[in-house]
Amino acid sequence: MTFGQQEVKTNDGKTVLLYEDGTWLYADSIPLHNINGTNITKLELPKTNSKDKIITHTGYSLLYNETHEQANWIAYELTKAETNKLFKRTNKFIPDTKVKTGTASDKDYEGSGYDRGHLAPASDMGWSSIAMAESFYYSNMSPQTPSFNRGIWKNLEGLVRTWAVENNSIYIATGPVLTNELQTIGANKVSVP
Repeated sequence: MTFGQQEVKTNDGKTVLLYEDGTWLYADSIPLHNINGTNITKLELPKTNSKDKIITHTGYSLLYNETHEQANWIAYELTKAETNKLFKRTNKFIPDTKVKTGTASDKDYEGSGYDRGHLAPASDMGWSSIAMAESFYYSNMSPQTPSFNRGIWKNLEGLVRTWAVENNSIYIATGPVLTNELQTIGANKVSVP
């Protein structure tokens, strides 16, 4: 177990991992429950056998991959109400302090020819100043070619927001395809999917 994690048994004998940040998950599958006051929402996350910890932020959860210096996946719910943008982009890219081993940095991307591509888009986080700021964590970035990031990826992000409005809410799970022997950028060796 990692620091801030406690293993307990439920009344029906299932093993549950409790985290200090108010999240929990079943040890043998990955339904994650975010506890926010009296509101409890269930979000099904990709199953993993990884030793890496699921990290929860205000607007999304992720599984960070230290080998590739980015998330294996990011998952979140986007509601119709959350598509109303109350806060503007900060464009302040910063390391994620919840990743104890450290994340990528500005220097990894400088001169690389790659954009810092959001996995959970900043435009989906405009409902909260905290969620917006956290969307610029490097744990939420994956190297993307400028044409991909500003083209098809941006269009897909817009479609997802449209679907959230049309359906009142939508669950999103996204992530890069990470394999062995990928090209890397920067001193932190951020994999380019």
